[in-house]
Parts: sequence; structure tokens; C-alpha cells
Amino acid sequence: VGLTSGCACDYLDNGEPNTRGNTDTLEVRVVSSKDRFIDYIFGAYYEDSLNRTHQIIRYLGETQDIFGGFLSLNDGDVLYDNKIRDSSGEKAVYGELGLNVDEHTRIAFGYRYSDLKVGFIHDQALGSLNLATGGNLNEGIYFSSKEKKSSYKFTVEHNFSDNIFVYALASSG
Repeated sequence: VGLTSGCACDYLDNGEPNTRGNTDTLEVRVVSSKDRFIDYIFGAYYEDSLNRTHQIIRYLGETQDIFGGFLSLNDGDVLYDNKIRDSSGEKAVYGELGLNVDEHTRIAFGYRYSDLKVGFIHDQALGSLNLATGGNLNEGIYFSSKEKKSSYKFTVEHNFSDNIFVYALASSG
């Protein structure tokens, strides 16, 4: 419990953790040896994530009127009691093709295609400040976004010696 300006933040009565999350990831890649003229990396990536957050902010202190007397705060009042659920996911394929120009210099071209999704919902938005400020109006409304994204990269690497290495990268995304 952290006490700041009369508010106890992240205060849960039953001792439940305020954040629970689960993320599943899988990545598979094929990588060649780098001791040839042409080298490569090809792969696929998968991620699925779901997080749940419960936050209660309680007012601790003497009674005060706020918003010009519109709202009265009393010791122990719940200001926010929010339950939020967010999810995200990605499916991607990628590859990189490298050319070993000589034993010291390598040039590479890479590409990644991603199918991304994110979502967010207030399962609960209670408490006096949520009600006074309209924070409860988005309760139960699911916000989501999906995007398909391509990104590219180009690199040049050069080893001048065992102690000096230069690397340049240009990328999108």
C-alpha cells in the first residue's frame, strides 16, 4: 500500500494480486552457418497474451468536499475500483539473407511480416471518481485494433580488427 496525497493505491481488500497475466510464445527458426558466402535466417513467431488488472484506490483522510461540493470524500471511500482486461497477439514470418563479401565484411537484407492484434476492455469501472468524471461510461466497451505490418532492414558490418567493429543499420517499422 502506497500513501500519496490521501490515497491508498493498489489496495485490494481480499489480498488478491492486482495483476495476473498469461503469455504464450513460440518461435521456430532455421539458421545457416555464417562461414559461407551466403548465409540466412528464416523463421516464424507466435505470441498470445492476456492480462487482467484490478486496482482499487481508496481515500484515506479527513472528510473533504471536491468539485465545488459536488462530491464529498470520506475516510475509506473507494475512488477507483477498476478491472481491466487487455490482450495482444502476433503472428509473424521473417527472413534475412546475408552476403559475406570477404572475411571482414557482411551485407544483409531482412524482411518481417506481422499480423498484430490488441484489445482492451474495462470489465468494471466503479468508485466515486469514476462516476463523477464519467470514467464508468466506457465500462463493457471493447476497444481493439488489428494491423498487418511489413518491415525491412539493411545492414552493413565490418571488422577492422579483433577490437574494432562497425555496424550500420537502416530499417523500417
